[in-house]
Amino acid sequence: MIRTSFTGAVSGTWVIATKPTATAPIMYQAGASGLPVNCVSHATTNWVEPPNTEIASRLYRVTRERSATPETPATLELAFDAGTPVSVNGVRLPFIELLDSLDTIVGVHGVGRFDGLSGPYSAAYDAASRHVGEAPAVLVLGLAYDALERRLWPAELVDLKQQLAVAFRSLVRRGKWFSPTRRAISAFVGDAQHSLTGSVRLELFKGACRVKPDA
Repeated sequence: MIRTSFTGAVSGTWVIATKPTATAPIMYQAGASGLPVNCVSHATTNWVEPPNTEIASRLYRVTRERSATPETPATLELAFDAGTPVSVNGVRLPFIELLDSLDTIVGVHGVGRFDGLSGPYSAAYDAASRHVGEAPAVLVLGLAYDALERRLWPAELVDLKQQLAVAFRSLVRRGKWFSPTRRAISAFVGDAQHSLTGSVRLELFKGACRVKPDA
């Protein structure tokens, strides 16, 4: 038996594979670029598909293989206004177009892939799952946002935000999106991020992404 749950967690295509049988085939959810899609399939056994199988390479649609990426690094500049990403390399874009642009730019450099094992999704399921996916736009936005936080916020606010992020993730995983606790955390972060205005430069090269130091 397969149990499948969905949460708005990432942008891009996510694949979670379980042991294929006549009644429990490999399951996957392919999301459109920029849409928050996360598909998780849980098997009732403790079997987990071995890593490095062919399924991963067949399902990547946005990111290139490392061998097919450019031989020179690229610099990407992301600008935020009150915590919201507003421009890529100096060009202001509506949010959805910004995500699509980042998927293209970042995917060319092979950045944004994920392939690893995850523990039980919740206390209700005792099976680990393999998570394979790509979310280039979300990865670079997360790195840039974190860098801006550390540049502009006091250390104690950064620490508190990280603690709340753990609680937030747990609430979403347990289907508590409409809970007062989730709303309170969102209100706190929404207020705190009003000061997050600025730009961050990233370097993309051969599947890796790093924050470049301030000039």
